[in-house]
Amino acid sequence: HEQGKIPVTVLRLCGVYGPRDRLLTDRFYDLVNSPIVIWPGKSNPRTTLGYVADVVECAIMAATSDKAIGEVYNVAPPEEQRWGDFADALARALDKSTRRWSIPMRPVYAVAFLMELWGRLWRLKEPPFLTRADLRLFEKGIYLGGAKVRKELGWEPRVSLEEGTRRYVEWRRSQSKK
Repeated sequence: HEQGKIPVTVLRLCGVYGPRDRLLTDRFYDLVNSPIVIWPGKSNPRTTLGYVADVVECAIMAATSDKAIGEVYNVAPPEEQRWGDFADALARALDKSTRRWSIPMRPVYAVAFLMELWGRLWRLKEPPFLTRADLRLFEKGIYLGGAKVRKELGWEPRVSLEEGTRRYVEWRRSQSKK
């Protein structure tokens, strides 16, 4: 790019959720859909989550805009969210209780370590349900401000957290019928 040979735009993505997401969305779905929802720690850090179709639309806008060449954009919705908001929206989409039982982080880290160890010992191809890296991300949150991409490219997310989680639950249920 610096030599003028290829146009480059950098997109820093918020947490992307929606159908076919096996990491973030599937894990929260499994957590919220369990009989007892155990929440790690008492914190509820802020985060930014974008529905997959919205994030893809933004990527297409950036890829097709001459204005975006050489720029770096955070792709994130305008409203601040919390991890608990995501869990609650999934619970409502599932028609489940939003009640969560909180347990201290130290034992959760120990369980995550054991899950990682078990996965390594058995050489599992799939990552464990919970890892220490997941917990660090959960504790600190992942917040991106997306004002620049909205101002310069005019991108606005169309799918709310409520609608996105509802669409995901519908998709997930359709997959279990196959």
